[in-house]
Amino acid sequence: IGISHQKFIEKLYPLFVRLLFNKAHKIIVVSEGLKRELIEKFNIHEKNIDVIYNSIDIKKVQELAKEPLEREFKSIFENPVVMNIGSLIGQKNQEQLIEVFKNVKNQIPKAKLVILGEGVLERHLRKVVSKLGFESDVYFLGWQENPFKFLAKSKVFVLPSLWEGFGIVILEAMACNVPVIAADCDFGPREILAPELNIQDHINEVYFANAGVLVPLQGRGNSQENNFANALVTVLSNESLRQNIIQSAAERVQYFNKENFLKGYHFLWE
Repeated sequence: IGISHQKFIEKLYPLFVRLLFNKAHKIIVVSEGLKRELIEKFNIHEKNIDVIYNSIDIKKVQELAKEPLEREFKSIFENPVVMNIGSLIGQKNQEQLIEVFKNVKNQIPKAKLVILGEGVLERHLRKVVSKLGFESDVYFLGWQENPFKFLAKSKVFVLPSLWEGFGIVILEAMACNVPVIAADCDFGPREILAPELNIQDHINEVYFANAGVLVPLQGRGNSQENNFANALVTVLSNESLRQNIIQSAAERVQYFNKENFLKGYHFLWE
């Protein structure tokens, strides 16, 4: 698409969304944040929009999490592991996570970073790791058929994404009894981890919710990298806090079960 056509499409897109979506009898979105986006940016009628959160099969995730690791991976998880799962693309922001990990290593020397996933940025991310001299501390394990057996054996899960539709991997970490630290991005992490917060408010510093930790996109007097590093070090070094988050998250994740998901679609058979 030529640049002139691209600009033309960008101008028309909101108009098409407004016209087409307002003709729908029902619009389903996976977060309150997305609902607000449709109302405020596209003038979609609020009465036509329902929020139905994504769900996971909690029991299945927990069963898969019990599978043992292959021998080649066991030694990695003898250390405190920071876990990330996601496509290796710009949206997922793994480059910043690697930079953050540099600060974590200064305070927790035995820490390891494990990244599961594939993507176009893998070569670039490996170069970043090499430049920092962390080849023996950062592991790219690619796509795994059962990521939960890795996730369950890590100490903390980090989601540094620049944006998300929902962030279902947060639920999977919670189901695996792994505390979550997530960027307070649009959309999803806040609604999962800190439902007590107003969806429209902004946090200016690290927020320790009962079910997890939110890191502001821009911190008050602190960079996001420092905020992430501080949050990670706090959770990794404070076992009491870590266990409290795990316990609260185990209760919170039950809300996102399949039964509640199906209840949201009751209008289909009423």
